[in-house]
Amino acid sequence: MEDDGQRSKTTFNKLNTAEDGSRRLTNSIRPKMENNIRQQPLITNVRPHPQLE
Repeated sequence: MEDDGQRSKTTFNKLNTAEDGSRRLTNSIRPKMENNIRQQPLITNVRPHPQLE
């Protein structure tokens, strides 16, 4: 029984590490994506949907 407890603990730690890693990844990617979006000119020749007018 002690073995099972130990095993589940290490699995939980691995999950936490993966979550932290993905969080770090999104934190580093998100600002770059927002910068790219800001630098692109807005598309202004798109007609609105008839029902939205």
